[in-house]
Amino acid sequence: MMIRTLFIVSFGLLFLPPQLCQAEDDSVDGYYSKLVPYCHSSAEPPDFIKCYDPVEESVDIIPDNNSMYYLKIRTEGSNMHFCEYEGIARMVNGMLVSFGENCKIIVEVVDGVASVGCEGEGCDAYCGARAQLVTWGLKKTP
Repeated sequence: MMIRTLFIVSFGLLFLPPQLCQAEDDSVDGYYSKLVPYCHSSAEPPDFIKCYDPVEESVDIIPDNNSMYYLKIRTEGSNMHFCEYEGIARMVNGMLVSFGENCKIIVEVVDGVASVGCEGEGCDAYCGARAQLVTWGLKKTP
């Protein structure tokens, strides 16, 4: 009996309006970023790594309407390769979810800090070699 009740309650939640699935503090919109090392392998001794000024990884979350957001994401991988993604996202269970070409992009914001993840074989299309559409610890700028 408890399993059946749980199933009905869980199944019913799938059909709630998107605004009821959002976190209580729906101020996820804004610009989140952090500086990361900008290095690549090199033939120069002593450590064979050459570094430049740090670069910024970021996600910009722009509200479109009550349940839709526009995302701009930039991450940095090894050897100075980057990922860039722009798309529309919807709030699902407190996270922003966007669908690219064979790629699901997920942005989670907790206490003013954003994390970006992805799943799917098409996610590499948004990136240079050895870079991933994944980052964490992006802090909201005032």
